[in-house]
Amino acid sequence: MKKQSFGERFSMARRAWIAPLAVAAVVACDEGLGPNARNETWGFVTIAAAKTQSGQHVTAPEAFFFVGNLIGVPNAAIVLDSCADASYNPNNDLTGVEFLDAGVPLTLRMGGRTDTLPRVSGSSGITYKRSGDAIPYNPGDSVVVNIPGALGGYPTAEIRGKTAEPFTLSPIVRPSGTDSMEVRWSLPHDQNSAMIVSLRYTNSSGAARQVLCSFVDDGVAYIPFRQYQPWSNNGGRVEDIVATRLRTTFRVVGNAVLEIISTYQVPTPVP
Repeated sequence: MKKQSFGERFSMARRAWIAPLAVAAVVACDEGLGPNARNETWGFVTIAAAKTQSGQHVTAPEAFFFVGNLIGVPNAAIVLDSCADASYNPNNDLTGVEFLDAGVPLTLRMGGRTDTLPRVSGSSGITYKRSGDAIPYNPGDSVVVNIPGALGGYPTAEIRGKTAEPFTLSPIVRPSGTDSMEVRWSLPHDQNSAMIVSLRYTNSSGAARQVLCSFVDDGVAYIPFRQYQPWSNNGGRVEDIVATRLRTTFRVVGNAVLEIISTYQVPTPVP
């Protein structure tokens, strides 16, 4: 059996940005980046944190470029405290789009380290990612991505952003009655991020569901009982609560949109 690399076993990229996108009306989402976001040219660079057993932070960056229709895209700058009950599918992939070549080599610099993301073509489309182990980095580092561009594909571009910082999540106590549930976490370095909280559960029909909330990243939020009730009525284990700090950076390049999506999740995945 072929041994899978970290990037293959922990496919962070599509999960990191599709998860908030799946409930775009609820979480941080911008619907004003194009005329109805139909047949737009998009570029996404995703950077999601993992932590080794020794405590080192690593990530497996991935970039992909395509023409397609999106309801919206994650935008940490546009957040309303809100929750909604939604399906939960961690393996959701991007389908129904035309992937684009963005040239080679695509380079990514975080902190003082520069890496090349090779172009990988397969049955699922064109992506840019390393085939080996993950990249060590310090969450909160700045990031610079250079895209060479390709004739008839995605244009030449450079984008600069910041990766999502680590945070600690205070112990969450499930209320015994109908009180609001308090969620507290440590503050970011600035107010340009959002907090996404997922209360995951399996309903009576056996379907994977979640109460998905987006919050201003100010360190505290309260989820009313009427909003967390579906989770509470189906077991409501605090161990099934996952919080994610979301940072996004946008740039418009001609007729294309380019975005860096960086996430830090608690509990933090272990490769």
